[in-house]
Amino acid sequence: MKKTMGLAILLLMAVSCATSRQVSVKQQHVESALASKAFTIDVIRAYPMTGPTISLSAPYSLTVKGDSVVSHLPYYGRAFSVPYGGGAGLHFSGKLSDYQTHPGKKNMSLATFTVQSPDDVLNYSIQVSPDGNSTIIVQSKNLQTIQFSGRLEKK
Repeated sequence: MKKTMGLAILLLMAVSCATSRQVSVKQQHVESALASKAFTIDVIRAYPMTGPTISLSAPYSLTVKGDSVVSHLPYYGRAFSVPYGGGAGLHFSGKLSDYQTHPGKKNMSLATFTVQSPDDVLNYSIQVSPDGNSTIIVQSKNLQTIQFSGRLEKK
């Protein structure tokens, strides 16, 4: 009985060590994607500041490749100032600036940057868990803040 109990404890410790090593490899994958500025986040939900959560069916995404950003995100919320004709919203390509990455709480990785769209200056804050689940927060002077959730894919 004691041998069986000891063997079970040893097996449990081996499995827990393998799992923590696997999480570490996933976290390194996420951190290298953010550091190399070569990733896409496929967005599945939008969280406007007012109103309910919106599940997205169309393929929306945010792509960072080097010093450029391709933002193909929907916008739900209040616009404080809109250019004539409605503007581009969060659908644009642009050059990013002030790109920074740093570790967050609970093994999360963070990336922040600023980008000039045709209509506005937008601040993006991206939080990524070790398994690739991501949260994007977009702040603007002319639009109410909006949040998105999705999954990071390394390019």
